[in-house]
Amino acid sequence: QLYASHLFESQRAVDDFKPRAPVFSTSPIASKLGKKEGLTKGQRYAVKENVLSPSGDVSTKHRGYVRAKNVVDNSGVASGMTEPSTFYQIQGKSIDQGMLMLWDDDYGVSIRVLGHVKTTPSIDRSAWLGEIQLAYLIKPAGRSVKAGVTIQFDQTYGDVFPSSPDAPGIYAGVFASKGFGLGLNAELEFSASGLYATNDDVTVAWYTEGFGAEARAGLNMNLGKSMQLNVTAGFRSMALSSDFYIDPVTLLEYIDLEATPTLGFGLT
Repeated sequence: QLYASHLFESQRAVDDFKPRAPVFSTSPIASKLGKKEGLTKGQRYAVKENVLSPSGDVSTKHRGYVRAKNVVDNSGVASGMTEPSTFYQIQGKSIDQGMLMLWDDDYGVSIRVLGHVKTTPSIDRSAWLGEIQLAYLIKPAGRSVKAGVTIQFDQTYGDVFPSSPDAPGIYAGVFASKGFGLGLNAELEFSASGLYATNDDVTVAWYTEGFGAEARAGLNMNLGKSMQLNVTAGFRSMALSSDFYIDPVTLLEYIDLEATPTLGFGLT
């Protein structure tokens, strides 16, 4: 494990150490890379094309990114008969046989910023909803399986209790998602999340606790090498409750349930 860790960092730092091999076939995308070269499921490789200019100069152009799908154990004696490992494309243009695959792995961490519109919001909360997601790609689990944390926020209105002002509603949660490729530069992603809110000062916001959940489908479209445009549609349910003593003998209890479809746009 220690050796693998040092090898990973050396490969990242020195171009000459990075594993590379030509594209063996394109349907599916395959290469003679395997376990002997340290290939693991989900590893990312860049695909490069050598382009000859009219003046005779050769330049290298980026054609796309692929991830390892099925990794072959080629650690035995080389015979030329070992089956190639297969890959799936996650970005770029069409890939042709003979192009160069170059190790260019990532940490699998992404940040997504989203803005949503609630189509049927509660009268005690705003129709807009902001969100920040921090996700980790679980590479061995297959294509685009992610888990992470989400922070959501909207506006709560203090009309519920005169002593409470308008204030942000802040919701923290965890989510998991699974993506399915649509062509070379798009994927359909399905996710589910659980949400929680807490507030111990009703002079800041009227709610004291909240629980919720959300299911969502999204279309992710690549914008270059490292950015995606996200369009989402989902259903979100969030119950906020207020449970506190307004004086030494009077317990105030109030529950507001917001259940609404949502439409969102964002960038990853």
